[in-house]
Order: sequence, then C-alpha cells, then structure tokens
Amino acid sequence: MAYYRKYKEETVTRTLHYMRAQIIREGLDGLEHVEALLGLRGENSQHVPKPQPKNRFKASRLKWIVMDALREGPKRGRDVAGYVAERAPQLTSEDAYKRTYMCLSRMKRAGTVGRDGMVWKLIVDNSDVVSRLR
Repeated sequence: MAYYRKYKEETVTRTLHYMRAQIIREGLDGLEHVEALLGLRGENSQHVPKPQPKNRFKASRLKWIVMDALREGPKRGRDVAGYVAERAPQLTSEDAYKRTYMCLSRMKRAGTVGRDGMVWKLIVDNSDVVSRLR
C-alpha cells in the first residue's frame, strides 16, 4: 500500500503559479491548463503580486541603525541588537539579533567597525558625514 502525504492548499497554489510563470517565461505549452486549474481553485491567474517579506529593510537602513547605536559608544553585540529591535518593530528579537550580527560582520570586513573581546565599536566616527547622508 502506497503512502501519499497530503499537500497543503497553499503549496499546490504556489506550485501552479510557479508553473504558470515558467510556461510564460520559456514559451512552453500548457498555459491554458494551468490557468484552468488556478481558476478551479478560485485564483486570479492574470495578476499575481509578488509577496513582499515583512521583515525587510530599505537599502542600508540596518547599517545606519547599527552605526547610530555604536556612535553612542562601544557596545556588546546583544546591546546593539536590542537597539536595532527597538527601531525596527517589524523584526522579532531573534531576527534582530541574527541580522545585527550579520551586519556587524559585514561592517567589520569593510573596516567600519572593530571588535575588542565582546565589545563592538566604530573604527572611524564620521558623524558629520553620516549626518549629511541621511
């Protein structure tokens, strides 16, 4: 006897949308079949907006928040993450922690911040430059 795992409705719908996009992109046959299946599921296949993640920052916004936190003085990573979480309510505290450490690592490679034990600090504080870029 074969075992079949039941798929979630959302998974099937997303798969059909993916197949529709691939058929259109590559000029393949079968578009009318996929659109018929989407129609049977009550989906509008003509326009499907791409879902936007809710925990995204605009370009370099996280970097500026981290720099603001460190401009007040050296801080431990979790203190910087707390500062980020306060200013980015769309993030969970866990996401803020992860993203802050990824940002600090990128900034360290770029030479913007340094780490002394558990404490992070700005290497060069260009407060006047940062203020003008906002």
